[in-house]
Amino acid sequence: MSEATDNKLIAKAIASLAESQEKLAASQELLASRKKVSMGDYLRKRKGGPKLAFRAVRQNGREAQQLTHDEIRALNEIKRPGLYLDKRFDVKIAESNAGKELDINYPNSTIDQRMENAQFFSGGGFKGLVQKIVAEQDAMLATA
Repeated sequence: MSEATDNKLIAKAIASLAESQEKLAASQELLASRKKVSMGDYLRKRKGGPKLAFRAVRQNGREAQQLTHDEIRALNEIKRPGLYLDKRFDVKIAESNAGKELDINYPNSTIDQRMENAQFFSGGGFKGLVQKIVAEQDAMLATA
């Protein structure tokens, strides 16, 4: 290769390097200009979701933890107690001075029972189960 070709390649590499340095500086400025959010601010912003209509929600006697917004919306649609989904799921609503409590109980002690329950949890987990209960409840209310 000739010296002129080498110089052109070096000049091209230097120009490419300068361009990438400019892009890097611009992205660093953008990151530096963003306001840092504390954990407390993040949690306060995130709290804007739906409120649970029940003081407590239990699934087989255990407190349901970290419910998503979709699960809360679905749980709020449960209006009446009863046996749902082939009388497998017992929904109880207890009212006290502290507020309403929702209990969803179902047989779950053996592996066979858990495997039978899996069909009701398929397609959405706990949210899917609650949506199926609400759909059956709405159908019962429509025929009543």
